[in-house]
Amino acid sequence: MEMSKQKQKRSNQSSPTARPVPQRKKSREQASGEIGNMLRQYQLRVTPANDQYESEADEMARRVAAMPENQAHQQETALAEQVTPLVQRQEAPAEEEEAQAKRIQRQEESEEEEEMQAKRIQRQEEGEEEEEVQAKRIQRQEEHEEGEDLQTSGTQLDNGGRVSPKMEERIRQLMQGGGRPLDKETREHFEPRFGADFSQVRVHDDAEAAQIAGQMNSRAFTQGSHIFFGRGQYQPQTSAGRDLLAHELTHTIQQGAVPATGKQKRVQRDVIQRNDNVTPGPGSSWSAQIINDTILFDSITVPDFKVSAPHRSGLYSGYGQHGGRMRRNRAYNDDTRPRNQRDLWRQRINTGLIRDRIIYAIRRDQTGEVLQVRDPNFDPVDLSRRYVLTIDPHDRPRLYFFGTIDELALSMTTPSWGNDRARPPYKAMQVDHIAELQIANYPDSAAQTHGMQNFELLEESINRSSGGVILNSVNSNVDEFNQATDYEYVDGNEGIQDSRRLLKSHFHLEFEDVDSDGTSTATDDDYWVRDDIAAAEHLQNIEVTSFENIGGYGNILLFSSAEGGLPVTVNISGEISPTLRARLGVKYFPITNKSFDETELNAENINTNNRVGILTVTIPDPIDANPPEREVIVTMPVRRISGARYGAYIDWNNFRQRVNTLGEAVQVEELSPLQINTLDLTDEGVYIAGKIITDIPLLGDADIDFTLLGDNLTVSKSFSTGELNAPPPLNIDNSSLTIAISTQEGLSGSGRIDFSIERLGQGYLAAEARTGRGQTQGGFSVTGSFDFDAQLFDPARVDIWYRNNQLGARGTIGIPSGRINGIRSAEFTIGYENDTITASGTAQFAAPGIQNAGLNLTYSEEEGLTIGGTLQLGEVPGLRGGSLEAEIQRKPDGSYKVSASGTAQPAIPGINSQVSLSYDDGIFDANVTASYSRGMLSGELTLGATNRPVDPESNQPTGDPEPSNVRAYGGGQVTVQLAPWLQGTVGIKLLPNAEIELRGEIGLPNAVDLFPRRSVEKNIFTINIDIPIVGVAVAGQRIGIFATIGGGVDVSAGFGPGQLRELSLGITYNPDHEDQTHVTGRGQLHVPADAGLRLFVRGGLGAGIPIVSATAGLEVSGELGLQGALEANVNVDWMPSAGLEIDANAGIFVEPRLRLSVDAYVDVSADLLLTTVELYSERWNLAGVEYGSGLRFGINFPIHYKEGEPFDVSLDDVEFTVPDIDARSLITGVLEQF
Repeated sequence: MEMSKQKQKRSNQSSPTARPVPQRKKSREQASGEIGNMLRQYQLRVTPANDQYESEADEMARRVAAMPENQAHQQETALAEQVTPLVQRQEAPAEEEEAQAKRIQRQEESEEEEEMQAKRIQRQEEGEEEEEVQAKRIQRQEEHEEGEDLQTSGTQLDNGGRVSPKMEERIRQLMQGGGRPLDKETREHFEPRFGADFSQVRVHDDAEAAQIAGQMNSRAFTQGSHIFFGRGQYQPQTSAGRDLLAHELTHTIQQGAVPATGKQKRVQRDVIQRNDNVTPGPGSSWSAQIINDTILFDSITVPDFKVSAPHRSGLYSGYGQHGGRMRRNRAYNDDTRPRNQRDLWRQRINTGLIRDRIIYAIRRDQTGEVLQVRDPNFDPVDLSRRYVLTIDPHDRPRLYFFGTIDELALSMTTPSWGNDRARPPYKAMQVDHIAELQIANYPDSAAQTHGMQNFELLEESINRSSGGVILNSVNSNVDEFNQATDYEYVDGNEGIQDSRRLLKSHFHLEFEDVDSDGTSTATDDDYWVRDDIAAAEHLQNIEVTSFENIGGYGNILLFSSAEGGLPVTVNISGEISPTLRARLGVKYFPITNKSFDETELNAENINTNNRVGILTVTIPDPIDANPPEREVIVTMPVRRISGARYGAYIDWNNFRQRVNTLGEAVQVEELSPLQINTLDLTDEGVYIAGKIITDIPLLGDADIDFTLLGDNLTVSKSFSTGELNAPPPLNIDNSSLTIAISTQEGLSGSGRIDFSIERLGQGYLAAEARTGRGQTQGGFSVTGSFDFDAQLFDPARVDIWYRNNQLGARGTIGIPSGRINGIRSAEFTIGYENDTITASGTAQFAAPGIQNAGLNLTYSEEEGLTIGGTLQLGEVPGLRGGSLEAEIQRKPDGSYKVSASGTAQPAIPGINSQVSLSYDDGIFDANVTASYSRGMLSGELTLGATNRPVDPESNQPTGDPEPSNVRAYGGGQVTVQLAPWLQGTVGIKLLPNAEIELRGEIGLPNAVDLFPRRSVEKNIFTINIDIPIVGVAVAGQRIGIFATIGGGVDVSAGFGPGQLRELSLGITYNPDHEDQTHVTGRGQLHVPADAGLRLFVRGGLGAGIPIVSATAGLEVSGELGLQGALEANVNVDWMPSAGLEIDANAGIFVEPRLRLSVDAYVDVSADLLLTTVELYSERWNLAGVEYGSGLRFGINFPIHYKEGEPFDVSLDDVEFTVPDIDARSLITGVLEQF
């Protein structure tokens, strides 16, 4: 729905369709008044939903809803710029009432319709030919209910859709200061999508607004920047609510209540982000944000005196409509800014008290009476008469001023002396803008900034330099912005001057805070405030003299102006004295001739300004060329000071005109042409200021200033941050430095440079103020300081300077307790002199095990600040003679730590390897894995020492360090040789006092051999008995028949190897206390043993012949064997004082029955001379029988071990137990059984 206002008077004038030009914001009171006037003169009407503006609002709402988030800031043409504006009208005739002023926009329905003279509320009747459509409309969104008639009863609308007067008045009242702004989230959603600033939009969603919307049967309607919603319709957090709001916001743009801001491209960089402060990383404190047509920076740097005095600091709190911030208006132009502040000052100072003070001085001089100013008895003086005032500064010749009382009062508004009542110093004062125009929103705030409330008198050299400090800070911010945004907002132009100019002309620059440069100062003698001048405080020492005291015959007191000032004495001859040349000449514009007219000097009437002489100035081109290529002669009249016979002043008009026209032709030693911006007359002569326009590539972008004052040519350069290229790792953070080369003063400077060094700190260098013009003593010098990282150091500052062509630095920095784990305190002396850097110090370590030591500071671009040195190892258990190379390092979180590494010798006998040492952030650790051999131990040992607790189970450091305690820890596996025949492995542990202790169970093999197997054989008895039976002779040979019994018993035995089995030993052993060694345990002594017995018995008949013998008989044989082992439990409890002794007795016995075999045999053999030949032999096993009972067989041997003796068994100690066997009875018994 749309409401329109319609004026009753028509005009035949028409105006073309145009987009309204954004106007300066009006106060709330002004806006309310204008709205009230409009509503009283126009009638409000409701328009239907098919109005073209309603249709456009629907379309815009659709496009806004369909716009992805990541494209909201990347529109080539902002939606707001595509919205159809209302038609602007031409200005109303003069006779129309002023209330018709706010009647710009309208919509033409047809060419035949007459045009209204109002700013219209948009409307168009549905299905109706409407003539009165030229007013500004109040727009609304229809409820789209099919077939609904808006002109139903109860809507308070007439048949023409006009709002009733009562409702009109209610709407007017609600718009006067009512409504609330859009919340931040809603603005951030819609502003980039539309490309518009909705800060002035006001939302009405209360009960009264809902009632009005309901009476008009609308969900919402818009009037100007006010949007009224029906009950429950304002829901920007929902999709439907955003669609409705987008529709109504389109109406605010159509009506011109909301300006389009152009493309809304977000700066996609780390350092800048629209509507959100973003601070870049370490080293930089710069940030900015773009808000529509304004860039908001964090701060601007101004000279210290601008904010240190109360009368100035108050003017640096900004200007209300911009949130109390200083602002550089994009319309500001230094070349066209006003320079008439001196004239304004002189015109607007109230000179009443100044006149009184002058009159008082005149009366006192005339009568000798001392009266109070404005005393009722104070006689009037001749106001038309010309007088001479004088003042005697302590550092210059006497000053003179001429004129009537009113003329003198005007001259005295700009004194040339400081604020010292005793005998003031000479000071060339200039009228200064306290809040510099370049950041005081000029020209928009011209009434506030270029007026008396923003003026003071300031010493000229301080005044000239202060603007450069601020300009450099502005340029630094601009340069940072352009670099951070890749010159996106200056059309990619990367030239310093061009990119600055473009950004400044496109955007307003605002500054959240005002920072002092910390160096530029102004004393009380350097300025006068308006109230002090108006109160004539500067005239305390003014005196009155006469014109007769000015000059004398042959010598003229020559002044720079008719008002007087600081004179120079000039003789009337043609000679140009050095004093005259220095006082009035300019080196590059030398005075080449002077002459005086003695007739005019001696004229009877001296109350004129007639010419009494001339000065001639020659301007060569190029200057200092030899010979000059061209000369321009300028003649300057010398005119009488009215009333003074021997007082005159220079008329500079000819010179001014000629210099201005020749500015482009003037060159300085072929460097560049000069651009003269200022030509001023000071008490010291001609003051010319301008710029050197250079095309030298090295200086192509340089902004080089020059001044000419007398013989002193000063060329100066103000360096902004972007113009100083410092090699890494030096960063120039801000610059207000101006370097000047003067023909009289040499090299000088003002302002300062703020710089930082990555991972080290930040500092500044400031040019030292000179003690006075023309003094060369001391030369150029700068001083400053450097602050090391305050997170680590306190104190952290080192003074730096450059004096007498020497760079120097000196200071003491320290690390206090608590900054770094393990350091109680540290102190370093930093110095730089004669091209030599010294940086050394000492540290008191709180870390145990480290002695206090010397440290050195070094810095490199790659590693940053490095603090290190060699630390000596203190008392650490188990270590000796160690050292560590230490370094203080920066951790990722920005804090610091000490890290060190080194080696030491172990103080533990048996270990000869070096020990590795480390110290890291308060944790001391030493460790080595090495071979170990001592006493009965040998193996590999891990040795450590730490200031952390040691876990008793893992024997490893754990937890946080304990600053006052270092303990040894470690261990390993070693072989312990308990006896020549007994060794095993055991865990070894390093005690906190670095002694070694074995405590635990020894790992032994399954069986320990004590002695090897031994064997023995022994014949118990042997029998061989022949029993003759009969003897006969056969064939002459004797044949014997005999019975034979033979046999024997053999025994054998074996035992071993002797072993200890299932041995388990525990040991407590400390090589440093061997007498306390204790071995305990248990085991089983195992000695295997076996024994054998072999029995044989023969019985038979034999026949013997001389050569052949034959035997036949029976043979009984058998064997008996046994096996067994000695097994005895052995308990071990050993200490060196008691020793170890083991005794045991081993015996194996058996009572068996013999199993015998019975064999028959026949042996026939022939006994030859040399040998016996078996002729026949045969055996037959006849049977097997058992024999015996009560037979006992076995062996017995003792075992004995004593510490220090071999573990062995003697064979001599083996005893056999054998059965008693009778061979005859054995054979008889066997045969009987057989």
